[in-house]
Amino acid sequence: MWTPAARAELARESLPYATSLTDAEGTLVAPLLAGPATTGRPWRWPMRSVLNATLSVLRTGYATPAVLSATGIQLSFVFAPMPCCARR
Repeated sequence: MWTPAARAELARESLPYATSLTDAEGTLVAPLLAGPATTGRPWRWPMRSVLNATLSVLRTGYATPAVLSATGIQLSFVFAPMPCCARR
């Protein structure tokens, strides 16, 4: 049962989404996440941001604008414009 004490303890007002990891949870999960490769292009997004976006999609369903705005990706970058697709 949700008591006022439990709600206050588990509140996540400072985080952008209810599924975002706290700093304590992030330190627990950090050893399980992949580290950056020594070769190739550097990562554009931190793995913690990718995990937060994945958790948000798993909890809420496929909410493209909400997830993309949380990670800072612009919609015009992700989806190709229609004239490009129509020429194929």
